[in-house]
Amino acid sequence: MAYTSSYWGRYNSQITTDALYREWATWVSAELTARGWAKTADTGQINTATVTKPASTYAEAGYEIRTSPASAHTTIYLKVWYRSGQAATQPTISLQVGTGSDGTGTLTGVVNSDKPSLTVGFAAGVTSPYSMTLGVHGDDDSLWFHYVDPINPLQSGWTGLERTTNSSGVSVDEGVLTVCMYYSQTTKTQTLLWGGVATEESVASTLRITQAAIGGNTQLVLPVFSQDGAGVMRQFRDMVFSFASGGMKFDATVKGSSRTYRVGYFGTGANVFGYTMPASCGVAIREA
Repeated sequence: MAYTSSYWGRYNSQITTDALYREWATWVSAELTARGWAKTADTGQINTATVTKPASTYAEAGYEIRTSPASAHTTIYLKVWYRSGQAATQPTISLQVGTGSDGTGTLTGVVNSDKPSLTVGFAAGVTSPYSMTLGVHGDDDSLWFHYVDPINPLQSGWTGLERTTNSSGVSVDEGVLTVCMYYSQTTKTQTLLWGGVATEESVASTLRITQAAIGGNTQLVLPVFSQDGAGVMRQFRDMVFSFASGGMKFDATVKGSSRTYRVGYFGTGANVFGYTMPASCGVAIREA
């Protein structure tokens, strides 16, 4: 399927009732289905029409097991946890990737050790109502959850995955790259390889510095990499470093194709991929 983006928004970001939590969880589940991520027959999965909101912080409301859209590549099994965050009123998504499932909700085969998470909304105690938007982006080879507050774009983040790609941006059946990023928090990436597949590219062949028109000026856009256990760096197709402020959109050429990106993170001093972010640099996620 073509790369698409959808958004769910609320003026007040606090999820204080079961009805609001169900609204959010039902939307997320429907978006996964619409993008071809089929729900498996695993037992014990969440019912988003009857789920109750977690009463405490970092608590789980339930999970779904999904499989990637049909392709010639290895099927990705995705476990999606519906949870709360650092406040019980903050809905949170956590992801885990594997190559199989045992039928009762546990992923099997090659499974990532990190579970990228994304918390949607502000912590309890925010006195003013804030609008917020949760975006879901992707195609047959990628899936991204992106949270941004339109009033204060500095408060944002995302989590997601994309298949490994060659230097032309075409997916290859090596594995997946995952990432978790949230405002002012340490960013984590992980390369999950199926094993026994020849390396398609190296740092030298993928390191490209492109240009984009950002805010009326032509500025540099830099690639983002994830390193595997053998030290090979793999470049993200759908994520770049940028020099734009939070919330801005721009077009950039990455891996040979021009794509549209939106800056969803901008935090001075935050640890992003091991680097301390200066005031003039952010990270952008692909939107189209």
